[in-house]
Amino acid sequence: MKEIIIRVPTPSDILRGEFGKHMLKAHREFLLALASIPYRYAKRLEELEKRLEEGKK
Repeated sequence: MKEIIIRVPTPSDILRGEFGKHMLKAHREFLLALASIPYRYAKRLEELEKRLEEGKK
């Protein structure tokens, strides 16, 4: 039986130098943008609830 070794590069092997720094910052900004979506919708729901409560009074 023969053994085959497959080497998979790590992210640090691919993302080196200035390009790597730029891509990591871009990825971080993307994740922050995604994280802000539920927060915005929660705020909209809170505002809607307030308007509905004011309408009942």
